[in-house]
Amino acid sequence: MNARVYGVGTAAGIVLIAVLNYPFNIYLLGAVVPSLPQGQASLAWGLIVIGVLIVLITGAVAARMGGTSDRRDAAIAGAIAGLIAAMCAEMMLGGAAAGVWGSREILAFGLKHTQSDSQFLGMIAEAVASTHLWTYTSLWITVGAGVALGALGGAVAGNGGAPAPQRPELLPTLSLAGVLTSALTLVVAVVIFTLLGPSVQRAANESGRAISISGEMLNAIAILSNYAMLIVWQIFGWWSARRLQTTESPALRVTMAAAAMVTGAIPILTVIFLIFIASQAFFAWWMIVSAILSLAISAFTLRIGWHIRRDGGTVTAGRISIGTMALIGALVSGIIMATSYISAVAVSLNIVLLIIPMIATLATHDAVKAAEEAAKILGGVPLLVQSNFATHAGVLFVGIGTTLFLALLGTLFGWAMNRWLAARKQ
Repeated sequence: MNARVYGVGTAAGIVLIAVLNYPFNIYLLGAVVPSLPQGQASLAWGLIVIGVLIVLITGAVAARMGGTSDRRDAAIAGAIAGLIAAMCAEMMLGGAAAGVWGSREILAFGLKHTQSDSQFLGMIAEAVASTHLWTYTSLWITVGAGVALGALGGAVAGNGGAPAPQRPELLPTLSLAGVLTSALTLVVAVVIFTLLGPSVQRAANESGRAISISGEMLNAIAILSNYAMLIVWQIFGWWSARRLQTTESPALRVTMAAAAMVTGAIPILTVIFLIFIASQAFFAWWMIVSAILSLAISAFTLRIGWHIRRDGGTVTAGRISIGTMALIGALVSGIIMATSYISAVAVSLNIVLLIIPMIATLATHDAVKAAEEAAKILGGVPLLVQSNFATHAGVLFVGIGTTLFLALLGTLFGWAMNRWLAARKQ
Protein backbone atom coordinates (compact mmCIF):
# COMPACT_ATOMS: atom_id res chain seq x y z
CA MET A 1 0.00 0.00 0.00
CA ASN A 2 1.50 3.32 -1.05
CA ALA A 3 1.04 6.93 0.02
CA ARG A 4 -1.60 7.51 -2.66
CA VAL A 5 -4.13 5.94 -0.30
CA TYR A 6 -3.80 8.88 2.10
CA GLY A 7 -4.04 11.35 -0.77
CA VAL A 8 -7.20 9.68 -2.07
CA GLY A 9 -8.77 9.81 1.40
CA THR A 10 -7.91 13.49 1.85
CA ALA A 11 -9.22 14.47 -1.59
CA ALA A 12 -12.42 12.53 -0.97
CA GLY A 13 -12.77 14.28 2.38
CA ILE A 14 -12.80 17.66 0.63
CA VAL A 15 -15.52 16.46 -1.78
CA LEU A 16 -17.49 14.96 1.11
CA ILE A 17 -17.39 18.24 3.04
CA ALA A 18 -18.81 20.09 0.01
CA VAL A 19 -21.61 17.53 -0.40
CA LEU A 20 -22.59 17.35 3.29
CA ASN A 21 -22.42 21.09 3.97
CA TYR A 22 -26.10 21.56 3.09
CA PRO A 23 -27.51 18.76 5.31
CA PHE A 24 -25.42 19.63 8.38
CA ASN A 25 -24.66 23.33 8.10
CA ILE A 26 -27.92 24.59 6.58
CA TYR A 27 -30.79 22.13 6.91
CA LEU A 28 -30.02 20.98 10.47
CA LEU A 29 -29.38 24.50 11.78
CA GLY A 30 -32.62 25.73 10.25
CA ALA A 31 -34.51 22.85 11.84
CA VAL A 32 -33.14 23.67 15.31
CA VAL A 33 -32.90 27.49 15.27
CA PRO A 34 -36.12 29.05 13.86
CA SER A 35 -34.43 32.37 13.00
CA LEU A 36 -32.01 30.70 10.56
CA PRO A 37 -32.90 29.88 6.93
CA GLN A 38 -34.94 26.70 6.55
CA GLY A 39 -33.79 23.88 4.26
CA GLN A 40 -35.48 21.05 2.37
CA ALA A 41 -35.44 17.63 4.03
CA SER A 42 -35.55 15.71 0.74
CA LEU A 43 -32.48 17.51 -0.59
CA ALA A 44 -30.60 17.00 2.69
CA TRP A 45 -31.24 13.25 2.79
CA GLY A 46 -30.42 12.93 -0.90
CA LEU A 47 -27.02 14.53 -0.32
CA ILE A 48 -26.38 12.21 2.65
CA VAL A 49 -26.98 9.22 0.36
CA ILE A 50 -24.55 10.72 -2.14
CA GLY A 51 -22.05 11.09 0.71
CA VAL A 52 -22.34 7.37 1.48
CA LEU A 53 -21.66 6.57 -2.18
CA ILE A 54 -18.62 8.87 -2.15
CA VAL A 55 -17.06 6.90 0.74
CA LEU A 56 -17.71 3.63 -1.13
CA ILE A 57 -16.08 5.01 -4.26
CA THR A 58 -13.21 6.35 -2.17
CA GLY A 59 -12.46 2.85 -0.92
CA ALA A 60 -12.56 1.47 -4.46
CA VAL A 61 -10.25 4.16 -5.86
CA ALA A 62 -7.78 3.78 -2.99
CA ALA A 63 -7.66 0.02 -3.51
CA ARG A 64 -7.01 0.34 -7.24
CA MET A 65 -4.38 3.09 -6.86
CA GLY A 66 -2.76 1.96 -3.63
CA GLY A 67 -0.41 -0.73 -4.92
CA THR A 68 -2.30 -3.43 -3.02
CA SER A 69 -1.27 -7.05 -3.55
CA ASP A 70 -4.54 -8.90 -2.89
CA ARG A 71 -8.18 -8.35 -1.97
CA ARG A 72 -7.37 -8.22 1.75
CA ASP A 73 -4.87 -5.40 1.21
CA ALA A 74 -7.40 -3.70 -1.05
CA ALA A 75 -10.00 -3.75 1.74
CA ILE A 76 -7.46 -2.35 4.23
CA ALA A 77 -6.48 0.45 1.83
CA GLY A 78 -10.15 1.24 1.25
CA ALA A 79 -10.86 1.29 4.98
CA ILE A 80 -7.99 3.73 5.64
CA ALA A 81 -9.04 6.07 2.83
CA GLY A 82 -12.70 5.87 3.85
CA LEU A 83 -11.83 6.67 7.46
CA ILE A 84 -9.73 9.69 6.46
CA ALA A 85 -12.53 11.05 4.26
CA ALA A 86 -15.19 10.49 6.92
CA MET A 87 -13.10 12.07 9.68
CA CYS A 88 -12.45 15.16 7.56
CA ALA A 89 -16.21 15.63 7.17
CA GLU A 90 -16.83 14.88 10.85
CA MET A 91 -14.33 17.46 12.07
CA MET A 92 -15.57 20.07 9.62
CA LEU A 93 -19.32 19.47 9.97
CA GLY A 94 -20.49 16.39 11.84
CA GLY A 95 -19.08 17.07 15.31
CA ALA A 96 -20.50 20.59 15.43
CA ALA A 97 -23.84 19.42 14.00
CA ALA A 98 -24.10 16.74 16.70
CA GLY A 99 -23.55 19.42 19.34
CA VAL A 100 -26.31 21.58 17.88
CA TRP A 101 -28.72 18.65 17.79
CA GLY A 102 -27.84 17.67 21.35
CA SER A 103 -28.41 21.25 22.55
CA ARG A 104 -31.51 21.77 20.42
CA GLU A 105 -33.87 22.41 23.37
CA ILE A 106 -32.00 25.40 24.79
CA LEU A 107 -31.05 26.68 21.32
CA ALA A 108 -34.71 26.64 20.24
CA PHE A 109 -35.70 28.22 23.58
CA GLY A 110 -33.27 31.04 22.89
CA LEU A 111 -31.68 33.71 25.06
CA LYS A 112 -34.67 34.24 27.34
CA HIS A 113 -35.31 34.03 31.05
CA THR A 114 -36.55 30.84 32.67
CA GLN A 115 -39.48 30.75 35.05
CA SER A 116 -37.74 28.98 37.92
CA ASP A 117 -34.53 27.35 39.10
CA SER A 118 -35.98 23.92 38.41
CA GLN A 119 -36.67 24.81 34.78
CA PHE A 120 -33.16 26.22 34.39
CA LEU A 121 -31.43 23.25 36.01
CA GLY A 122 -33.49 20.78 34.00
CA MET A 123 -32.72 22.48 30.68
CA ILE A 124 -28.98 22.70 31.36
CA ALA A 125 -28.77 19.09 32.62
CA GLU A 126 -30.60 17.83 29.55
CA ALA A 127 -28.46 19.92 27.20
CA VAL A 128 -25.19 18.60 28.67
CA ALA A 129 -26.38 14.98 28.75
CA SER A 130 -27.88 15.07 25.26
CA THR A 131 -24.84 16.83 23.80
CA HIS A 132 -22.56 14.12 25.17
CA LEU A 133 -24.80 11.38 23.84
CA TRP A 134 -25.15 12.77 20.31
CA THR A 135 -21.54 13.93 19.96
CA TYR A 136 -20.05 10.54 20.81
CA THR A 137 -22.74 8.76 18.78
CA SER A 138 -21.88 10.88 15.75
CA LEU A 139 -18.15 10.26 16.18
CA TRP A 140 -18.43 6.48 16.42
CA ILE A 141 -20.94 6.28 13.56
CA THR A 142 -18.46 8.25 11.47
CA VAL A 143 -15.55 5.95 12.37
CA GLY A 144 -17.59 2.80 11.79
CA ALA A 145 -19.18 3.97 8.55
CA GLY A 146 -15.90 5.30 7.14
CA VAL A 147 -14.06 2.03 7.82
CA ALA A 148 -16.92 -0.28 6.77
CA LEU A 149 -17.91 1.55 3.57
CA GLY A 150 -14.31 2.14 2.54
CA ALA A 151 -13.39 -1.50 3.15
CA LEU A 152 -16.43 -2.67 1.20
CA GLY A 153 -15.53 -0.45 -1.74
CA GLY A 154 -11.93 -1.65 -1.65
CA ALA A 155 -12.87 -5.32 -1.42
CA VAL A 156 -15.29 -5.03 -4.35
CA ALA A 157 -12.79 -3.12 -6.52
CA GLY A 158 -9.91 -5.48 -5.74
CA ASN A 159 -6.19 -4.85 -5.76
CA GLY A 160 -4.32 -2.74 -8.29
CA GLY A 161 -1.77 0.01 -8.81
CA ALA A 162 2.00 0.03 -8.94
CA PRO A 163 3.67 -2.08 -6.23
CA ALA A 164 4.31 0.00 -3.16
CA PRO A 165 7.64 0.14 -1.31
CA GLN A 166 7.49 -1.58 2.06
CA ARG A 167 7.65 0.80 5.03
CA PRO A 168 7.57 -1.44 8.10
CA GLU A 169 9.17 1.30 10.20
CA LEU A 170 5.83 3.13 10.10
CA LEU A 171 4.12 0.54 12.30
CA PRO A 172 5.98 0.99 15.62
CA THR A 173 5.98 4.78 15.33
CA LEU A 174 2.26 5.07 14.59
CA SER A 175 1.22 2.57 17.25
CA LEU A 176 3.29 4.38 19.87
CA ALA A 177 1.81 7.76 18.92
CA GLY A 178 -1.73 6.39 19.08
CA VAL A 179 -1.30 4.66 22.45
CA LEU A 180 0.41 7.66 24.06
CA THR A 181 -2.22 10.15 22.82
CA SER A 182 -5.20 8.00 23.78
CA ALA A 183 -3.74 7.26 27.22
CA LEU A 184 -3.32 10.98 27.94
CA THR A 185 -6.85 11.82 26.76
CA LEU A 186 -8.22 8.94 28.86
CA VAL A 187 -6.66 10.37 32.02
CA VAL A 188 -8.05 13.83 31.22
CA ALA A 189 -11.50 12.38 30.47
CA VAL A 190 -11.60 10.46 33.77
CA VAL A 191 -10.69 13.60 35.72
CA ILE A 192 -13.34 15.71 33.97
CA PHE A 193 -16.26 13.32 33.60
CA THR A 194 -16.11 11.76 37.06
CA LEU A 195 -16.94 15.27 38.31
CA LEU A 196 -19.32 16.28 35.52
CA GLY A 197 -21.55 13.20 35.56
CA PRO A 198 -22.65 13.49 39.21
CA SER A 199 -23.13 17.25 38.82
CA VAL A 200 -25.46 16.76 35.86
CA GLN A 201 -27.43 14.08 37.69
CA ARG A 202 -27.72 16.25 40.79
CA ALA A 203 -29.08 19.14 38.69
CA ALA A 204 -31.59 16.81 37.04
CA ASN A 205 -32.74 15.46 40.43
CA GLU A 206 -33.18 18.97 41.84
CA SER A 207 -35.27 19.97 38.83
CA GLY A 208 -37.37 16.80 39.04
CA ARG A 209 -36.80 16.14 35.36
CA ALA A 210 -35.76 12.94 33.61
CA ILE A 211 -32.86 13.54 31.22
CA SER A 212 -31.73 11.66 28.11
CA ILE A 213 -28.99 9.73 29.91
CA SER A 214 -28.15 9.50 33.59
CA GLY A 215 -25.00 10.99 35.06
CA GLU A 216 -23.53 7.50 35.41
CA MET A 217 -24.28 6.75 31.75
CA LEU A 218 -22.72 10.09 30.77
CA ASN A 219 -19.54 9.01 32.56
CA ALA A 220 -19.65 5.58 30.94
CA ILE A 221 -20.12 6.87 27.38
CA ALA A 222 -17.35 9.46 27.63
CA ILE A 223 -14.78 7.33 29.48
CA LEU A 224 -15.52 4.14 27.53
CA SER A 225 -15.08 6.06 24.28
CA ASN A 226 -11.64 7.11 25.47
CA TYR A 227 -10.79 3.62 26.67
CA ALA A 228 -11.99 2.20 23.36
CA MET A 229 -9.53 4.45 21.52
CA LEU A 230 -6.71 3.25 23.77
CA ILE A 231 -7.63 -0.40 23.22
CA VAL A 232 -7.85 0.04 19.45
CA TRP A 233 -4.34 1.50 19.37
CA GLN A 234 -3.11 -1.22 21.71
CA ILE A 235 -4.43 -3.87 19.32
CA PHE A 236 -2.66 -2.09 16.47
CA GLY A 237 0.56 -2.02 18.49
CA TRP A 238 0.27 -5.73 19.33
CA TRP A 239 -0.43 -6.58 15.67
CA SER A 240 2.54 -4.44 14.56
CA ALA A 241 4.89 -6.18 16.99
CA ARG A 242 3.59 -9.60 15.98
CA ARG A 243 3.97 -8.82 12.29
CA LEU A 244 7.54 -7.58 12.66
CA GLN A 245 8.59 -10.24 15.16
CA THR A 246 10.38 -12.25 12.47
CA THR A 247 11.94 -9.35 10.55
CA GLU A 248 15.61 -9.83 9.69
CA SER A 249 16.51 -6.14 9.93
CA PRO A 250 18.50 -5.58 13.17
CA ALA A 251 17.64 -1.86 13.25
CA LEU A 252 13.94 -2.55 12.79
CA ARG A 253 14.03 -5.26 15.46
CA VAL A 254 15.54 -2.86 17.98
CA THR A 255 13.00 -0.17 17.09
CA MET A 256 10.07 -2.59 17.26
CA ALA A 257 11.27 -4.04 20.57
CA ALA A 258 11.48 -0.57 22.15
CA ALA A 259 8.10 0.48 20.72
CA ALA A 260 6.43 -2.74 21.88
CA MET A 261 7.83 -2.40 25.40
CA VAL A 262 6.70 1.22 25.70
CA THR A 263 3.34 0.52 24.03
CA GLY A 264 2.74 -2.29 26.49
CA ALA A 265 3.89 -0.32 29.53
CA ILE A 266 1.87 2.89 28.96
CA PRO A 267 -1.59 1.31 29.55
CA ILE A 268 -0.32 -0.40 32.71
CA LEU A 269 0.93 2.92 34.08
CA THR A 270 -2.38 4.51 33.03
CA VAL A 271 -4.40 1.99 35.04
CA ILE A 272 -2.22 2.55 38.12
CA PHE A 273 -2.60 6.32 37.76
CA LEU A 274 -6.39 6.06 37.33
CA ILE A 275 -6.72 4.01 40.51
CA PHE A 276 -5.06 6.84 42.45
CA ILE A 277 -6.88 9.80 40.87
CA ALA A 278 -10.35 8.25 40.50
CA SER A 279 -10.52 5.29 42.86
CA GLN A 280 -14.31 5.39 43.23
CA ALA A 281 -15.09 5.75 39.52
CA PHE A 282 -12.44 3.21 38.58
CA PHE A 283 -14.32 0.37 40.24
CA ALA A 284 -17.43 0.73 38.08
CA TRP A 285 -17.96 -2.62 36.32
CA TRP A 286 -17.46 -1.17 32.82
CA MET A 287 -14.20 0.45 33.91
CA ILE A 288 -12.91 -2.81 35.37
CA VAL A 289 -13.75 -4.75 32.19
CA SER A 290 -11.98 -2.13 30.05
CA ALA A 291 -8.93 -2.15 32.30
CA ILE A 292 -8.69 -5.96 32.27
CA LEU A 293 -8.91 -6.05 28.47
CA SER A 294 -6.31 -3.29 28.17
CA LEU A 295 -3.94 -5.00 30.61
CA ALA A 296 -4.27 -8.32 28.78
CA ILE A 297 -3.30 -6.74 25.47
CA SER A 298 -0.40 -4.98 27.21
CA ALA A 299 0.85 -8.30 28.55
CA PHE A 300 0.82 -9.90 25.09
CA THR A 301 2.57 -6.87 23.57
CA LEU A 302 5.25 -6.82 26.27
CA ARG A 303 5.87 -10.53 25.77
CA ILE A 304 6.46 -10.05 22.04
CA GLY A 305 8.65 -7.00 22.69
CA TRP A 306 10.76 -8.97 25.16
CA HIS A 307 11.31 -11.78 22.67
CA ILE A 308 12.27 -9.35 19.91
CA ARG A 309 14.71 -7.58 22.25
CA ARG A 310 16.24 -10.83 23.45
CA ASP A 311 16.85 -12.06 19.89
CA GLY A 312 18.04 -8.68 18.51
CA GLY A 313 21.24 -8.32 16.54
CA THR A 314 23.89 -5.68 16.00
CA VAL A 315 22.58 -2.38 14.65
CA THR A 316 24.44 -0.48 11.96
CA ALA A 317 23.44 2.97 10.73
CA GLY A 318 22.06 3.09 7.19
CA ARG A 319 20.59 5.61 4.83
CA ILE A 320 17.23 7.05 5.89
CA SER A 321 14.36 7.36 3.42
CA ILE A 322 13.35 11.03 3.30
CA GLY A 323 9.92 10.12 1.92
CA THR A 324 9.32 7.73 4.79
CA MET A 325 10.31 10.34 7.36
CA ALA A 326 7.93 12.87 5.81
CA LEU A 327 5.13 10.29 5.82
CA ILE A 328 5.81 9.41 9.46
CA GLY A 329 5.59 13.08 10.44
CA ALA A 330 2.32 13.56 8.59
CA LEU A 331 0.69 10.36 9.88
CA VAL A 332 1.74 10.95 13.50
CA SER A 333 0.17 14.40 13.34
CA GLY A 334 -3.02 12.99 11.84
CA ILE A 335 -3.24 10.29 14.50
CA ILE A 336 -2.79 12.76 17.36
CA MET A 337 -5.37 15.13 15.87
CA ALA A 338 -8.04 12.50 15.13
CA THR A 339 -7.57 10.62 18.42
CA SER A 340 -7.79 13.81 20.48
CA TYR A 341 -10.86 15.02 18.58
CA ILE A 342 -12.74 11.77 19.06
CA SER A 343 -11.72 11.37 22.70
CA ALA A 344 -12.43 14.79 24.18
CA VAL A 345 -12.08 17.81 21.89
CA ALA A 346 -15.39 17.52 20.01
CA VAL A 347 -17.67 17.20 23.03
CA SER A 348 -15.71 19.83 24.98
CA LEU A 349 -16.07 22.38 22.19
CA ASN A 350 -19.81 21.74 21.94
CA ILE A 351 -20.36 22.34 25.65
CA VAL A 352 -18.08 25.37 25.88
CA LEU A 353 -19.38 27.08 22.74
CA LEU A 354 -23.09 26.20 22.79
CA ILE A 355 -24.20 25.66 26.40
CA ILE A 356 -21.95 27.71 28.69
CA PRO A 357 -22.56 31.07 26.91
CA MET A 358 -26.32 30.67 27.49
CA ILE A 359 -26.17 29.86 31.20
CA ALA A 360 -26.12 33.47 32.46
CA THR A 361 -29.27 34.34 30.50
CA LEU A 362 -31.20 31.15 31.27
CA ALA A 363 -30.35 31.36 34.97
CA THR A 364 -32.13 34.73 35.20
CA HIS A 365 -35.85 34.68 36.04
CA ASP A 366 -36.40 38.34 35.20
CA ALA A 367 -37.08 39.45 31.61
CA VAL A 368 -35.13 42.71 31.90
CA LYS A 369 -32.02 41.12 33.40
CA ALA A 370 -32.23 38.30 30.84
CA ALA A 371 -32.30 40.85 28.03
CA GLU A 372 -29.21 42.52 29.48
CA GLU A 373 -27.34 39.19 29.59
CA ALA A 374 -28.52 38.25 26.11
CA ALA A 375 -27.23 41.56 24.73
CA LYS A 376 -23.71 40.52 25.78
CA ILE A 377 -23.82 37.67 23.25
CA LEU A 378 -23.40 39.45 19.95
CA GLY A 379 -25.38 37.84 17.16
CA GLY A 380 -27.47 35.77 19.55
CA VAL A 381 -28.10 32.04 19.08
CA PRO A 382 -27.45 32.07 15.29
CA LEU A 383 -23.92 33.37 15.84
CA LEU A 384 -23.35 30.85 18.65
CA VAL A 385 -24.06 27.88 16.39
CA GLN A 386 -22.12 29.37 13.49
CA SER A 387 -19.15 30.04 15.77
CA ASN A 388 -19.30 26.44 16.94
CA PHE A 389 -19.07 25.21 13.35
CA ALA A 390 -16.23 27.63 12.63
CA THR A 391 -14.26 26.49 15.70
CA HIS A 392 -14.59 22.79 14.82
CA ALA A 393 -13.45 23.62 11.30
CA GLY A 394 -10.56 25.60 12.79
CA VAL A 395 -9.40 22.48 14.65
CA LEU A 396 -9.27 20.66 11.32
CA PHE A 397 -7.31 23.49 9.66
CA VAL A 398 -4.85 23.64 12.57
CA GLY A 399 -4.43 19.90 12.26
CA ILE A 400 -3.74 20.18 8.55
CA GLY A 401 -1.16 22.89 9.18
CA THR A 402 0.49 20.79 11.88
CA THR A 403 0.54 17.79 9.55
CA LEU A 404 2.28 19.77 6.82
CA PHE A 405 4.75 21.17 9.33
CA LEU A 406 5.64 17.76 10.76
CA ALA A 407 5.96 16.34 7.24
CA LEU A 408 8.42 19.11 6.46
CA LEU A 409 10.21 18.50 9.75
CA GLY A 410 10.48 14.80 8.93
CA THR A 411 11.89 15.63 5.52
CA LEU A 412 14.52 17.95 6.98
CA PHE A 413 15.43 15.40 9.64
CA GLY A 414 15.88 12.66 7.05
CA TRP A 415 17.99 14.93 4.85
CA ALA A 416 20.16 16.06 7.78
CA MET A 417 20.71 12.49 8.99
CA ASN A 418 21.72 11.31 5.52
CA ARG A 419 24.20 14.18 5.22
CA TRP A 420 25.62 13.32 8.64
CA LEU A 421 25.93 9.62 7.80
CA ALA A 422 27.60 10.43 4.48
CA ALA A 423 30.09 12.71 6.25
CA ARG A 424 30.96 9.97 8.74
CA LYS A 425 31.79 7.51 5.97
CA GLN A 426 34.29 9.90 4.38
